[in-house]
Amino acid sequence: MRSLITLLLALATFVPGLASAQEAAGRVIAANGAVTIERNLVTVPANVGDPIQSGDVLNVGTGGTAQLRFTDDSIVALGPDSRFQVAEYAYDGVAATAQRVAMSLLKGGLRTVTGQIGKINNSGYKLTTATATIGIRGTGFTVCQDCTTLQGEFLPGTSVAFSEGAGVLTTQAGELPLVAGQSAYARDAALPPVRTTTFPQLRQQASARPSTTTRTASAGSDTGAALSTAVAAGSGDSSTGSASTATGTTASAASAATGDSAAIVVASAPVTTFATSAAPAFQVTSTPVVDTLLAPTAGTAYYRLAGPMNFQVSCSPGPCPTVIEGDLTIGVNYTVKRATAQAVFKLSDGGVFNVAIPIQLSGAPVSIVGNQVTFSGTYNLSDFPQNAGSFACNDCSPSGTPGFVNQLSLSGTISGSQATLSVSLATPDGGSGSFTAPLTQQDPPNNTAAALIVPTLGGGASARSSSYWGAKADASGRLTEFGLELGAVRGSAGGATNTIVGSAPEAGNLVWGRWTNGTTAATKATFTDSQYNTFQPGNNSQQPWITGDASPFLPASLGVLNFNLAGSVLTPNAVLNSATLQADMVNRTLSLNMNVSASPSPSGTNVYQMSGSTGFSPTSNRFSAGFNSVTCSGPCNLGVGTPNGSYGGFFAGPNAEGAGVAFTAGFGPSAGANGVGNGVSGVAGFKR
Repeated sequence: MRSLITLLLALATFVPGLASAQEAAGRVIAANGAVTIERNLVTVPANVGDPIQSGDVLNVGTGGTAQLRFTDDSIVALGPDSRFQVAEYAYDGVAATAQRVAMSLLKGGLRTVTGQIGKINNSGYKLTTATATIGIRGTGFTVCQDCTTLQGEFLPGTSVAFSEGAGVLTTQAGELPLVAGQSAYARDAALPPVRTTTFPQLRQQASARPSTTTRTASAGSDTGAALSTAVAAGSGDSSTGSASTATGTTASAASAATGDSAAIVVASAPVTTFATSAAPAFQVTSTPVVDTLLAPTAGTAYYRLAGPMNFQVSCSPGPCPTVIEGDLTIGVNYTVKRATAQAVFKLSDGGVFNVAIPIQLSGAPVSIVGNQVTFSGTYNLSDFPQNAGSFACNDCSPSGTPGFVNQLSLSGTISGSQATLSVSLATPDGGSGSFTAPLTQQDPPNNTAAALIVPTLGGGASARSSSYWGAKADASGRLTEFGLELGAVRGSAGGATNTIVGSAPEAGNLVWGRWTNGTTAATKATFTDSQYNTFQPGNNSQQPWITGDASPFLPASLGVLNFNLAGSVLTPNAVLNSATLQADMVNRTLSLNMNVSASPSPSGTNVYQMSGSTGFSPTSNRFSAGFNSVTCSGPCNLGVGTPNGSYGGFFAGPNAEGAGVAFTAGFGPSAGANGVGNGVSGVAGFKR
């Protein structure tokens, strides 16, 4: 039977329905203990000689080891309790400038010596973890994700040490260059990586409760421990004798069970510790991810509670209100083990809050232990200037006007179809409050995603995105309603003329158009803006919108995607000169650049250049942020003030065939107001 399964895996390259035809990226040259390959939802045991293809996931069980050799002569040795994916690989028959490899260490540890891709086109080499990205300059390094030291200390995040060459460890908060002999640590994607004095000898995490039992260096058994790995670069020969650790200490290495394996060994040097520094003000914490998965094992599940509620709030100072209405949602992607959470709720004292895990983080890490999933995170407003909308409230400023909470904590526990969401807030006036509510698993009512320009009562506009429960479109793709029933930002087409301007069916069924308002209440749209004002816009004003099919989970194997402009709708007197969008599905980040001209008056033409970068949701694949940079050339604002703006959007189609973006930019409160004055606004459709 084992031979038959192995044969089926080998034939999967050529059999429709099992895998698409493609050249092998490499082969298994050692497999000791429980080692499996996942491909196209099929899992089979891994044997020496089995091919490895783009998209494959290698699982190494407790006590197991494995070694892979790729066609560019790179070697990867996997330690016990590891999960490793070859997200993308292009080498044979590919021009040197196009050669690339993208790998992900989902948990556990590995040691690698890079091959020709890392030497010839080092910019095409990338290894990611749940916390960080490692780039190289022709190198060898050791990395461990969510591991335990020999002293029993659990280290969430990514530990890396370079034994040769050079590289860089990058998180969303910064990057850290490294050279041979240096090591570093990245606790969380939202924190900058820090240099460490040495690379600690690590034991892979095998359970939710780290064991303190000392392991011995018997290769090929379940007692292999440290991540000092002997790798024969460029060959499949046995690696025995001594191996240098990342800090220069040598350790005895036992040969693995097969003659061509590299051993994972325990170094005889004492365990070292990381250099310590002051704790950052912002932290996101989670417990370790372990082997046992909770169904579903792939894709996204949603848990929701909406409508009238009655939950007592614990608060300071009192008296404490109750939650009387809300829309609470948790999304968990079980493939990348990340969670999103949103809490829109109204209190009995009239307070309304719109809070969420900041979208730029691409979710919070989750822990899966047995049949229970947990996640938690604490977020400071000051750490997310481009995602301030995740902290909004209608009366929490010191003057009792719309503002933002200072700090937000969201945590959840999920078991089967039931979940709980806990929300804690700290407001600028010194108040605090918290509550916990039960949620149940629900399927989204539709597959619609949308982005819209929402005007502000006092002038100006904001760019917003929504999906599933927060977006409704008719059969033609016209946006009819936007935003949650209870929320700060909402829009309804009402009696406005709803016109389709263009579409791109091949790009996730993108459709774009505008709401055009008449001169009476019966012929206008209705909005609730970010200041919690509900109103109808001015006579004959326009609000551009774009809709599309919401993307399901987008795998890392899609790599880096580049999008071209498919069409746009802008407010009057504005022209979209150029726009580019690039998405990195491995790191779940995107970058957007736009150039727009506007002629607001006879005084001349303003040209706006906008650029932004952010993360996107792992559960809805939408994004929303302020632009990192906005510049204006021309008469602009007569040299007064600095332009700014925002954008929001979504990826469309099952493999991100398209993307929809709404954007606005300009000076002060008049930015984007109906496309005149000192701003520009619009929506743009993109396709790959």
